[in-house]
Amino acid sequence: MLKTIKLIGCALFACSLLALLSCQPAPVEHVHTTITLEAVEASCTTPGKTAGEKCTSCGQMTVVQRTIPAPGHSYSDEWTIDREPTEYEAGERSRHCTVCSERVSITEIPRLTTYTEGLAYELNEDGTGYTCTGIGSATAATELHIPSSYQGLPVTAIANSAFANNKKLISVNVGSGVRFIDKFAFRGCTALKLMEIPDTVEYIAGQAFASTAYAANSQMWENGALYIGNHLIEVKPASANGSYTIHAGTRTVAGMAFYNCKQLTEITIPEGVVSIGNSAFYGCTTLRSIQLPDSLQTIGQGALAYCISLQSFHMPAGVRELLSNPFPGCSALRTITTDAANAYFVAVDNCLIEIKTGKLWSAAIGATIPEGGIVRSIGMAAFYHNKALMDIVIPEDVEEIHQS
Repeated sequence: MLKTIKLIGCALFACSLLALLSCQPAPVEHVHTTITLEAVEASCTTPGKTAGEKCTSCGQMTVVQRTIPAPGHSYSDEWTIDREPTEYEAGERSRHCTVCSERVSITEIPRLTTYTEGLAYELNEDGTGYTCTGIGSATAATELHIPSSYQGLPVTAIANSAFANNKKLISVNVGSGVRFIDKFAFRGCTALKLMEIPDTVEYIAGQAFASTAYAANSQMWENGALYIGNHLIEVKPASANGSYTIHAGTRTVAGMAFYNCKQLTEITIPEGVVSIGNSAFYGCTTLRSIQLPDSLQTIGQGALAYCISLQSFHMPAGVRELLSNPFPGCSALRTITTDAANAYFVAVDNCLIEIKTGKLWSAAIGATIPEGGIVRSIGMAAFYHNKALMDIVIPEDVEEIHQS
């Protein structure tokens, strides 16, 4: 009887619930109440937006705003001189955007230079330029400005020891025509504390700035490296410990830059470097690996001399000039290769050969001089201190043997 009453009660509750639900009103469809989001015009540097609409009740975007990319500045080729250069300070110029008038493309105007008169020059052998050979009649000069040209021809080089031991020089500005600075050029200039060398310089030989006030100034060194502009002059052995990477933007590695860095095991030279000077890595006895960029054009005499742990060397595509055998005393060097794209040098049977002249510049341990006219001469010091050399066969095609 009790169960019957419960079942009747549940049935009555269900009927009541259905009746109640059937009396509920149908849901009302939501109608957006929108506001307009105004368009934002793009400026030269800031993106804009299209107009949009948004419901104030539910927050839904009924018309989505699109981003309008910033078009960037627009300007003509005309420059405005903002500050005139003087003999002591660089000037500044800029262009202005034709849309927003903002000052853009700000660049430096090199300071005015009064070139030192009376310097000594010598016409280069090819007759196309001059080498500055010394102080000449300008013996009282304390500020040295080497010109870009002389008598209508470019000044391309500064000679060996040209200004060595000049105690009067305080500053040196090298003209933009100079490409080569020979060894000892300013060595012993003990008062020389200010140096400007342009990126047009493509090669700096060893000890060109040794024993100068510039090199003696600890503030000119950063992390054990001495730079003049973008030219790496010297690295202290204690700073070249293990793996070392020359920083980006470097233009040249001067002669003797890593001289006797005996703890250096790996060296990476970045893209942009165009030359490695004479004896740059002389005596780096633990150096096993060297990574060279395709931008490299010139390798100096004995650049890797007595790197007795170096077993292989790969010449990149850009090298076009060797000043002598780069590897004298490299007693472990067994493999020499060249990039297939190099148009100036080729490695055959571990012999490094200049394609145009047929000159054999260097040979690794166990190398065989190739026959068939590939080698027509053997370069100076090509086999110097090759202690593993037991015998050598010189092909009949070889016409000349330089001091080896």
